[in-house]
Amino acid sequence: MQSHLSPLIFAVGYVDDETPELGIVVLPEYRGKGIGTTLLMHLLQAASVEYKSVSLSVSLDNPALRLYERIGFQRLDASDTSITMFKSLRA
Repeated sequence: MQSHLSPLIFAVGYVDDETPELGIVVLPEYRGKGIGTTLLMHLLQAASVEYKSVSLSVSLDNPALRLYERIGFQRLDASDTSITMFKSLRA
């Protein structure tokens, strides 16, 4: 079976051994339709069963950065090209 997805190179947003890093991709033709928001909310709900927090890494020029901040991710660290973000899953 041939995949339509090509390999990706990305920055790793490692926080600690107890905090998994999320990664999602929405194809360009499906962006702006709420798919990323819905997918992320389901991922966060599933992760909250096992984990206290999650992290992710996002490129500085990625429009999804606004989504992550709106959902409550906090900036932890930044490089010249990406930002590592963190979200607590416990109230």
